[in-house]
Amino acid sequence: MGLHIRDANIEMLLDLARIGLAPMAPEGADGAPDAFKHHGKGTGDPADLSIGACFAYAVARNRGVPLLYKGEDFALADLGDP
Repeated sequence: MGLHIRDANIEMLLDLARIGLAPMAPEGADGAPDAFKHHGKGTGDPADLSIGACFAYAVARNRGVPLLYKGEDFALADLGDP
């Protein structure tokens, strides 16, 4: 399968699922260090989020949008389903 076909399939899937991709500004991740302080690996918090996960956590919180994730870590970090 060529790259252009795969890209078109991904775009179609995102459209059907009504999933949007948004550009990221540096201030969009405000709160990531605080999230790591509270929910990061080595803090003893059950979520045990990586720094990358804390970045995603902060972006979702700042935008007030749900985060598509796999596993239970984000739910343990108070970012689960409302």
